Amino acid sequence: MSPARAFAAVNDAGRRALDLACGTGTLATGSTDTAGTFTATGATGCTLTFGAAWATAPSCTVNELTVNTAARTTTVSTTALVVASGTSGSVYSYICIGKQGG
Repeated sequence: MSPARAFAAVNDAGRRALDLACGTGTLATGSTDTAGTFTATGATGCTLTFGAAWATAPSCTVNELTVNTAARTTTVSTTALVVASGTSGSVYSYICIGKQGG
């Protein structure tokens, strides 16, 4: 597969619908399983459920943009990204990358 084709396949795979359980928080338009932004509103923890399960849990980085730090507690599984111990009103960005073989 050519590098351009491989990039397109990864991009297409990242365009999945997501579900956010975060009080009345919102998921930014254009967010995908691989990257995005969300706001915690009325909640101190958020669960971002991937649109499609990963074969193995991806490697994810989450940053709390409101105070510009790494998120306090983050758990990643094949189906969800969980941020706990946050603050209502905080804005988070995330990037998730699949692991080889998964």
